[in-house]
Amino acid sequence: LVDVSQPRFRSRLPFALDDFSSHVESFSKDIRDGLAEYWLITAGGKLSNYISNMADSSIVDEGKSDNDSVGLEYSLDDDDQDDDAVSAGSGLFKKFKEKNYNKSLASRLAIEGLDKNDGHGNGQKANASQPRRPNKAEKIVDTAVVLMSKQLRSMCENSLHAMCDMFEKLSNPVTASYSIFIINIRIKKVRTGDIANDFSEPVHVCLQPDLEEFKTTMHSCVQYIVNNARGYSRPEQSLAQTFGGRNHHLVSEMLVNKRHKKMDVSVVMMTDEIVQNITRRIMFQLEKFYAGPESLLKKFSILDSLLLGEKTDQVIHAINHCIGGDDILASLEELGKVSVELENLIEAIKTVVPDVCHFPLFEVRCSDLKEQLIRQCRFLLSKIMEAIVDENKGHMMTICAKYGEISNVLSSDITDSAELKALQEYTAKAASVLSDLMDQYTGVCLERIKFL
Repeated sequence: LVDVSQPRFRSRLPFALDDFSSHVESFSKDIRDGLAEYWLITAGGKLSNYISNMADSSIVDEGKSDNDSVGLEYSLDDDDQDDDAVSAGSGLFKKFKEKNYNKSLASRLAIEGLDKNDGHGNGQKANASQPRRPNKAEKIVDTAVVLMSKQLRSMCENSLHAMCDMFEKLSNPVTASYSIFIINIRIKKVRTGDIANDFSEPVHVCLQPDLEEFKTTMHSCVQYIVNNARGYSRPEQSLAQTFGGRNHHLVSEMLVNKRHKKMDVSVVMMTDEIVQNITRRIMFQLEKFYAGPESLLKKFSILDSLLLGEKTDQVIHAINHCIGGDDILASLEELGKVSVELENLIEAIKTVVPDVCHFPLFEVRCSDLKEQLIRQCRFLLSKIMEAIVDENKGHMMTICAKYGEISNVLSSDITDSAELKALQEYTAKAASVLSDLMDQYTGVCLERIKFL
């Protein structure tokens, strides 16, 4: 019911947990459908042919013996009439006649299902409370059902052992170089325990799927195997009214009485010791080897400031404190320190663990989490850059507006000497303003541009 030891299965390793479960379920169901379509029908056909051919030997011989006895009965009746005519009251011959007559009558009563004569000489039906003894054809079918049920049980047990070997025989050179399951490292919300896709609240790293999910899924896989090894119809039900051929009458009653029965004489149950033992062994191996991937989580402790939101709070505080401050150089220096820390975090994320880590049973993929962490660091860096760009843009627009104002005044038309005198005074003042604007541009705006 499983193909875990086949090259086709091994070529697809490793599996995501859901894909593995779906594969086991679908494969065992396909095997079940194949057995129901071919195995049961073939077995039913062979049993039917055998029962149909029984008439050539045992059944015919039994019928022949009965007919001989009946014929003997009639011949004895004729002889009786002759004896009465020749020598009435011959006791010796009468005993001989009664002995053979009783034997013939007993055979006929057995065929018709009657008991021996009661005290009044009337044949009575067999006691209804006593079950009818199955005939030879029915015994053959029941024996075949027991045998096929044991074959199903053996198939189920072998499948369970093959599943267990996949977890236990990792030291075998043939199976030592592969991982079966894929585990991804994700981030999970500290408050709710849900898998997170952002850093809007404190998170921590985790393995996905976790150990309990593996245990639950493997228990379901064992259940798939057990369930698909039971509940099969009996072989005679596949042919129904044609079963038995010319001796159909021998099994007709059985077909009616057992039309809803299943071939579960030796069925494997989830409560059987072998199923419980296999399940315990699989769970033990999962717990044993899951410790390897769990050890990777400790290496992400250097990123706790980013995961718990401390680094985000630090960036927001630095932006609020530095943007709009009087000492632009000190503000840029503080923002620069935060930016360097973020850059160092990005480098640490790249090397904290390999993109793919291999352990017995498990292949741990870390690349998605590393990319997610790096995106968060770059997002915080972009917030710093955007704050500086916005501030610099506003400052330069202010400078440009002041330049525009001075240009409009200096280019205005003069109509009298008073306006000329006022323009001369404004020009003298504008010279110092222009010098200050230039200092702002070269001393402040240019520093921000250099920082970017």
